Amino acid sequence: MKRNRKYDIFISYRRKDVGDKAEHLKDLLDPYYKQRISFDRENLTGRFNVALIERISSVNDFLLVLGSKSFVYNDDKDNDSKTTDRNSKAYKSAFSDETVRMYEDLSSCSVDECVRKIQSLGPDFPLDYVRLEIGRALHRDGIHIIPVVPVRTDKFNFATLELPSDIAGIKNYEAVFYSDNPDALFKTVVPNIRKHLKSRHDRPVARIVSIVASIFLLLTLVFGVLLFKEYSQDKELFSLCRTYSDYYYYSQDRHSFFTEECNNIISTFEKLQRGGYAYVNNTSGAAKKDSIDVRWSDNITICQLTTIVGILDSMMYIPAGTFVMGTDEPLDNEGPAHKVTLTQGFYMSKYELSRNEWYAIMNDSLVDNSTARLPMTDISWDDCLRFNERITELTGLCFMFPTEAEWEYAASGGGKHKNIAGDGSLNDVAWHRGNSMGRLHATYESLSPNSFELYNMQGNVEEWCLDIAYLDYASSPKFNPQGLREGNKRIVRGGSFRTEPADMTITYRDSSDPSKKSDSRGMRLMFMIEEN
Repeated sequence: MKRNRKYDIFISYRRKDVGDKAEHLKDLLDPYYKQRISFDRENLTGRFNVALIERISSVNDFLLVLGSKSFVYNDDKDNDSKTTDRNSKAYKSAFSDETVRMYEDLSSCSVDECVRKIQSLGPDFPLDYVRLEIGRALHRDGIHIIPVVPVRTDKFNFATLELPSDIAGIKNYEAVFYSDNPDALFKTVVPNIRKHLKSRHDRPVARIVSIVASIFLLLTLVFGVLLFKEYSQDKELFSLCRTYSDYYYYSQDRHSFFTEECNNIISTFEKLQRGGYAYVNNTSGAAKKDSIDVRWSDNITICQLTTIVGILDSMMYIPAGTFVMGTDEPLDNEGPAHKVTLTQGFYMSKYELSRNEWYAIMNDSLVDNSTARLPMTDISWDDCLRFNERITELTGLCFMFPTEAEWEYAASGGGKHKNIAGDGSLNDVAWHRGNSMGRLHATYESLSPNSFELYNMQGNVEEWCLDIAYLDYASSPKFNPQGLREGNKRIVRGGSFRTEPADMTITYRDSSDPSKKSDSRGMRLMFMIEEN
């Protein structure tokens, strides 16, 4: 077979991930290496796979353009994740011994033999040509390999990129890095790439490029001030946008910058608002997940909206019912045991309210440190009342404190649990003085839930309730009790990470001045809706 030595440079890339960057790179290099760059979108005709293999066998330089998702192995091809799912069929197939041996064989054999084997696989075989191209290049002597990859971030690191063993050797070559930031100019990588190429550039073209670059620089200097001024104005206006209306009106005006970002935020608003309903009851039994109507405020921000959608998704439905409240063996004022009926169901959050959720709702900002998912503490009853009013204003839902009857009913799983809010031992469900190591635990560091799938109903932080302390159980109403009419203190339930295990029962009652704050006290959200 006659070998075609017309091309000096071969550009390999994953079309779906970095097709635009690879084509841009080809256009940037073309003035220096006129008609000597192999790029499949422009100059491949006839037998596609044969031409690829022939060219790799003859070129001087092999450029591999990678993106952060070029080697993500997930079953869902439309998945936007930048992380490989090791449990996916795609991953297991790509990394299997059989697949690795097949690509090793195709990469190490002669051109004629490789073409024959590919043809024997048939036209419908899902052959990964990028993987084959890399393998053929790695097995060739005298070829110069240059990976062109994104700069290292928390989500992508070329040096630790997980690759099948037949192409893992590509990481041993010195890479040229580019910034994947939308505002970065990809063309800045060209000088670094050219320094590493074996292929000699066309000198006349280089002079022309130099002249063009000089003209471009002059034009840039002339118009730079005007462009910078326009950019600064657009940036200031865009930074002032907070609500859906703000972003909508920005998108309707003529702006040269931030229009794409603006449209993306508008799209996110619309997806999250879902036409006025939100998912709730995010239970392990997926069939129980439901939705409710929400009247989103016109003044809600994207930060608040995103946070509230997450809050609502973790609100669990607690049905109406009857249970035995209190105990006949009280430590203090927890008796006597008596039947209480709650005539209306309600929604209660799976988790204690976090610092991130508090600041998103109250300050339109997120906590950007390790305390973000800790329960919100040092908040008085009065502070929590203002929070309930604010989230009610943003959603149209009636957020409120639980009464202590509602709290105990929810903690006991509707009467299923007697002393511990869940099955097993106290250590299985609660952070208390005996196991908390003297510190708060993040809301997601939860132990086992109770039968309503509520976490940390005991321990971690004690939780404010609606009631004024203390209603004597002997005179307590049997239906929907709500505490005393007058008094100076509010009920606190659940105990905290500092509470002694002996005091950590579902029925334990405590109280505090509504203006008092504590680093071991927080709140749990609940709301009611009209039931059909």
